[in-house]
Amino acid sequence: MDRVTSFVDDDASITVVLREDDLLEKAFLRVWRILRSKGDDYEGDRPFGATFDAVGDTVGLSAHRVADMFEMTKLDRIRNLLRPGNSVVKHESVEDSYLDKAAYAMLAFALYLRDNR
Repeated sequence: MDRVTSFVDDDASITVVLREDDLLEKAFLRVWRILRSKGDDYEGDRPFGATFDAVGDTVGLSAHRVADMFEMTKLDRIRNLLRPGNSVVKHESVEDSYLDKAAYAMLAFALYLRDNR
């Protein structure tokens, strides 16, 4: 069983045990794992959100709106993959697309919180 520590406010922490036999908790755990594994690839030693900040500076959007934009591209991909008659998935499964979409939604929310404190 995985333990996930989350921080509430800036001074208190709680430990949450996620049950992999619960579908919602299993989905949350998968999103959490993908965010943890890919985070270092994107940010390296830079602060959280640096990639989204850089893209936002380039295109004139806030970091959380950039994450929203990436989520929308995943939604469009899902729509295409689920389109009647589209029986061939060549590169990324519907499940993987949903996982990435959920991760972008979490990133957007976290960036929104960061920028609106």
